[in-house]
Formats: sequence, structure tokens, C-alpha cells
Amino acid sequence: MFERFEMQDDTPRDIVRFEQLMLASLMLGVVVATVMYDHLLQHLGGLTPVALFMIVLYGASLALMYWTSRRRSNLGRWLISIGSVLCILPYLAHVMDMFHTSGVVYVSMLELALQAAAIQRLFTRTSRAWFAETTPLDTVPESLG
Repeated sequence: MFERFEMQDDTPRDIVRFEQLMLASLMLGVVVATVMYDHLLQHLGGLTPVALFMIVLYGASLALMYWTSRRRSNLGRWLISIGSVLCILPYLAHVMDMFHTSGVVYVSMLELALQAAAIQRLFTRTSRAWFAETTPLDTVPESLG
């Protein structure tokens, strides 16, 4: 089952770097969410909604990241890009709250910078070419053609 999600042999360095930067961004996001727990509790209204929100948010982000980089999903690449841009709006709405929480705004800005750097790696020349290629599952062996 997990063989389908192993790194492909022809994966470019930019895609590997995307994974590393995105994982670092997600880890920092967990740190920020932990520090801002009281703020999340105030807005989401209880332990269960906060926990459910975090599990869904980070689980979906991780799954989308692996789907994009390991399964060569062009759709995943665009979903990550558009979703990250859309998430900037709520982020900007809460920046002032982060300034009041012992410098977490700097960690959050680092998280944002890592995420932007990761997404940039999805749109390099080599990455675009890699996403444009057909996967080995889509090709017909010469013996059959």
C-alpha cells in the first residue's frame, strides 16, 4: 500500500526541497498553534473543536503534500498553492493577537516564509517539467503497442 507513496527515482531536487520546507513549515505551524491555544479556544469554543480543527488541518496538509510530491499530482500542486494564498487572509487578521503572545509572530512569519519557499519550488522549470510528464502508470509498454 505505501509503495505507491515512495519517492520516485526521477524526482527532481526541487520537489525533495519542497517536501523538506513544507514539513518544516507544518512543524512550526504546530508550535504556533500550541502557543496560540488560548486564542484558538476562544474562537473555536472548546477543546473538541480545536483538536478536530488541528487534526483535520494538519492531516489534510500533510496528505496533500505527499499526494503532490510522491504521486506527481498537478492538481495537488495547485490546491496547495491556492490554499496557502487563501490562508493568508485569516493569518493577517490575527497578526496583532500574535504580537501580544511572547514573540510567536516571529515564528509564525518564519513558518509563512518556509511555506512560500516550498511553494516556489513547485513552480521551478524542472518541477514544471516533472509534473507535465506522464507517470509510468499512464504509459503503454512497447511490447503492447
